[in-house]
Amino acid sequence: GHKLPPTSTNIFILWRDKTPIGIVIFGFSGLEISRRNEYFDLNGQKDKTKKYQNINRNFRIVSRFVIDPRYRGAGIASEFLRKCCKLMRTPWIEMISVMSDAVPFAEKAGFVRVGRSDKKTGLRERRADQTRMSEGVARPWYYIFDNREWRQNNVLRKSNGNGARDEKDRILRAIDGPNER
Repeated sequence: GHKLPPTSTNIFILWRDKTPIGIVIFGFSGLEISRRNEYFDLNGQKDKTKKYQNINRNFRIVSRFVIDPRYRGAGIASEFLRKCCKLMRTPWIEMISVMSDAVPFAEKAGFVRVGRSDKKTGLRERRADQTRMSEGVARPWYYIFDNREWRQNNVLRKSNGNGARDEKDRILRAIDGPNER
């Protein structure tokens, strides 16, 4: 059986009648994802505690995504992923993929391919007697989904009308990506 990642925060299941045909599992992001920290200029933050609090508050990562093979190729994956991301209550959703050239659904769902890891990573190969890492298998791609629309709409709904713009601007200043500065 499959085990949930220990950092899972949200799980969405896609059903067809009474049969599950897809799942997306979101989790807390790793604290030292180099492409994210470079893209959002987080490497310069001296206070590590504040940096990590910022990451935990503003980022989630797609830790698992599966669509039943019988339903692949029909655009279901990208639509399901996009809708699940929009339901998340976090401004930025991340995805790391070693199969991005073979699986273009992330970009169709609204993710932007930001960059490729400088380091090659290994893929786990299960053996009856051991688990080992194969060196230099792939250089994964880093993707980001801009979900700040949720935060903006949420701030405006919660406000009584006085200062909604100021609060919205304050939040956006705190979490804006580098292209918005």
